Amino acid sequence: MKTPGVGFGTLGIALALALAPPLPVQAQEAIAVVVHPDNPLTTISREELRRLYLGTSTILPKGESVLLLESATVRERFYAAALGMSLARFKRHWIGVVFSGGSGTPPKEVGGLDDLRHFVATHRGAIAFLGAAEAGGTVKVLAVDGLRPDDPRYPLK
Repeated sequence: MKTPGVGFGTLGIALALALAPPLPVQAQEAIAVVVHPDNPLTTISREELRRLYLGTSTILPKGESVLLLESATVRERFYAAALGMSLARFKRHWIGVVFSGGSGTPPKEVGGLDDLRHFVATHRGAIAFLGAAEAGGTVKVLAVDGLRPDDPRYPLK
């Protein structure tokens, strides 16, 4: 006897799920590291990013004083991929740096994406990260460890 309102039944649903094609795995968007268009950098290593974003270095690899910026939309993924840290651990690190009198300044979150791009485009020492598709033409996208964001081996995803 068929139960009213019940279609396939448990066995039918299990069979349909087993035979259905797998759902595609959504690839994570690459996270672009961007600088002022006139900045001489074209590439940066993950180790250099680590030193900058942890405050152990306050100078960009070509000698410019750094101003660290962050995008709230991808910061958790960036800190995990670039630093191997959760956002909570990253914040605790900076609390320690500030209270110990370290010379670094924690990254600043700048409004929305348009504001972030504009700020980087108008401040030579600024470095920031944002979704690769959001980089736009007003900032320079750096290669990381010699790889561009569109390379499947790119490390920041």
